Amino acid sequence: MKKPILTTVAATVASLGQYGIEAAGFVLSYSDAEAKRIASLAGVNALVVRMRDAGVKKVGRNAKKNGCPIAIEFHAALVTGGIKAASANNYLTTFKKAVETGKPITEWNSQREGAKAANVKANKQARENPARDALVKLLNAEGGIYLLDILGIAFEETSPDAGQTFADIVIDYLKSEGEEIAE
Repeated sequence: MKKPILTTVAATVASLGQYGIEAAGFVLSYSDAEAKRIASLAGVNALVVRMRDAGVKKVGRNAKKNGCPIAIEFHAALVTGGIKAASANNYLTTFKKAVETGKPITEWNSQREGAKAANVKANKQARENPARDALVKLLNAEGGIYLLDILGIAFEETSPDAGQTFADIVIDYLKSEGEEIAE
């Protein structure tokens, strides 16, 4: 005996809903991890301020002989906590830099921090597009969409055989409105 179709569909929808619940769990984990990351950065930055206020302006070397107790204990605690020694060295470098400069740590991974800066610069350069900016201004201006509609109709009505491009039609329109256009 076959199951009724509605029962099968309902069961399928219910099982598909589990995917949504599982995906939401990952988002909540990410959100929780991000909140912990932000809190940990705030904590270490507050510690750096306290250290500098107490007169600690430099963290020395992580060396067995004549090493700096702050660097030695910082590194040892990270390794004991399960972080590889090479990664602990990188964290120590970032921590030392923060103590020396007084600038807050925004990213533990200095390479990632540099990549973020490069991305910001690239995104800024990508945004610098005068033609696109002009089109955005046109579309946001009162009557801008209407103007584009009129120009589009004019282009459609102009025979491609006439040799006019859309740019020609725009230039003709602007000249008819008394604008001087450098061609």
